[in-house]
Amino acid sequence: MKRMEMIRKKIEVEDPDQSSVFGDRPERPVCLEHQAIVLIGLPGSKAPEVGRELAKRLSYGFEQIVGMDREEEIVQELEFMELEDVLDRGRIVAVLPAIALRRAGVRRLLRRRARVFYLMASVFELLGTEGGSEAERERLAEEMRELEPLCMEVMHFMLPEGRSVEETVADALDKASL
Repeated sequence: MKRMEMIRKKIEVEDPDQSSVFGDRPERPVCLEHQAIVLIGLPGSKAPEVGRELAKRLSYGFEQIVGMDREEEIVQELEFMELEDVLDRGRIVAVLPAIALRRAGVRRLLRRRARVFYLMASVFELLGTEGGSEAERERLAEEMRELEPLCMEVMHFMLPEGRSVEETVADALDKASL
């Protein structure tokens, strides 16, 4: 394969300025008062940088949750309880690796207890200006095929690639009406 690109299907919509909703959850009005904000994305999506800046702009706390990719059941339960504790704090911006969404319990928890922003990015954006090797691109593309539908399932808002951290934060604040 000479070049990998994401396949994006263009769909004509009545009002292109409106947000789309993915998944089968009921609609809730957007209200971030006292609710946790969670940013999800693949490594390289700038989620930690965006999260820190968003927390600063909102005067919220910041938490980067790592290690939610382990297989051991007892470790998974402890990590799940840690995530619940973070979300219970409210007025916090948390960054969660997309790999954590492999667990259905995490997806359900996020849909119920947080406002989720998905930092969507292409393989080339995630790998940076060097573009990575063919093997790296293949590995990341496979991971995206698995995890992107899970990100779409839990997200409330999508933040597209190709913007600076400041522009992405401004977009998040605008989408959440803050």
